[in-house]
Amino acid sequence: MTVGLAGCLGGDDDTDGTEGDDSDTDAESDRESSIEGDIDSVEYEGETLVAFLEQEHDVDRLDVLSEDGSRVDTANIGTETRIELFDIISEPEIFSLDNPENTGVTLTILAVDNEDEEVGEAEIEYAPEVELEDLDIDFREGDIQLTVTNTGEGPIKLSTDVGFTETVEITPEVDYATDDAGEPLVDTTISYPHFELTDESLTEEEGTMVEGSETEQITRESEPIIGSVIVSPDSRTRAADHSELEYVFVTEPIEDEEVPVDRTEITVGFEAELNAEPSQQEEIYEAEITFSNIIGHRDEGQERTGGYTHNIDLDAGDAEIVSFEDD
Repeated sequence: MTVGLAGCLGGDDDTDGTEGDDSDTDAESDRESSIEGDIDSVEYEGETLVAFLEQEHDVDRLDVLSEDGSRVDTANIGTETRIELFDIISEPEIFSLDNPENTGVTLTILAVDNEDEEVGEAEIEYAPEVELEDLDIDFREGDIQLTVTNTGEGPIKLSTDVGFTETVEITPEVDYATDDAGEPLVDTTISYPHFELTDESLTEEEGTMVEGSETEQITRESEPIIGSVIVSPDSRTRAADHSELEYVFVTEPIEDEEVPVDRTEITVGFEAELNAEPSQQEEIYEAEITFSNIIGHRDEGQERTGGYTHNIDLDAGDAEIVSFEDD
């Protein structure tokens, strides 16, 4: 069972291809007007800022300046015309210290000759802007796919955090031993939904690179989305999938069967958080997901000393993302 909600964050697209081409032409013209002298072009190649010089140039050194005039990087030049300057993702100091969340800065590249005379100048904007355009969840497998687009200029590295913001207590209608007052000796209440992320590919250290004007799909892998408790011949109190229950003796095997539950439809919150580097840009998207046709399942159990251990699991027949918006 896979559900998704696509295109929910974008506005209506009422432009045609001609207008888009004009916009691209204007942007290219702006870039060309900001380049002078021996510098031919400046661009991003992946996460690296790269400068290209004229074939016949007099450049001895390139200096990269931030908006406040501080030097971010410098490179000594020989006869080469392609110069890799620096990895922009590892340079958080390009942002103002009093406004670290600012994702829009203009970098200036100065070319000077061996007499320290300026022979070229170029500007390039670093203004990435990330948007979550699609959320798709495979509730059987537990995998979550995020489609993100960097609508701005320059690359950005994203780390993600996803998960349910709430769960609902659901009780399977099963009979077990009771005390003298007729109260059940075992609490089979189950917290649903629940999953554990299993992938290690999207840690804070690694993240996912999204270049300017590019779209990437990020998949977070998890165990199936479940809720379960265990009824055991052990009388100790333990935790299972965030549900505390006291086990009682189950001395006879029970048939493998579906069991009804007290709530067959619930709506819970879900949150997807995108954290960007080198800025401290953070975007949080909130969704509401409705699970319906919820049913419990009790397995036939395994024999243990003194009785049997049984698992009671929950599963939803259907799920739907009913709302999705940025915070």
